[in-house]
Amino acid sequence: MAVRRIYQLRVLLEEIEPPIWRRLQVQDDVTLKRLHDIIQIAMGWTDSHLFEFEWDGIVYGVPDPEWEDDRTVHPASDCRLRDVLTQPGESILYRYDFGDNWVHDVRLEEILEPSAVASYPICVEGARACPPEDCGSVPGYHEFCEAMLDEAHPEHEEMRDWYGGPYDPEAFDLSAVNRALQRYRPRRSARSG
Repeated sequence: MAVRRIYQLRVLLEEIEPPIWRRLQVQDDVTLKRLHDIIQIAMGWTDSHLFEFEWDGIVYGVPDPEWEDDRTVHPASDCRLRDVLTQPGESILYRYDFGDNWVHDVRLEEILEPSAVASYPICVEGARACPPEDCGSVPGYHEFCEAMLDEAHPEHEEMRDWYGGPYDPEAFDLSAVNRALQRYRPRRSARSG
């Protein structure tokens, strides 16, 4: 049995400035399916759409025999993180919501020894709020923020009603993310992948 190590990952949502990102610590033996769940929680997505990981030309996700595509999609539940990332600096692409096409760079920053007092996964740092689901990808997100942050904008009230209240693109609550990750852990042992 391989010794479990802790991977410190930086998850960066591409094409957004200032950057939206999270720094996560996860066990190296988590499956890509479980990593998807962890990223969803840490970023603030709602897991309402399909996802895939792409590494070295290989795609991992949820295979659908009815989906007409020339690519082979390997089950994300059959691949462990340590099978694709082995050295700091390596990365894998995580794509969420094929309509809005949110692309995240998931980069291995460090390989750490497990802490005797920590329970994984944990988020150790991050910045900025996740875009709302179904806002129209990067251009739609920018339009949404422009309208939400300017009360005089002609679409301010419409966007606020659509979103369900105010939105602060600078908000990030590390404690709330870790509480959500803690609630996720009971599906499996807190010490297992």
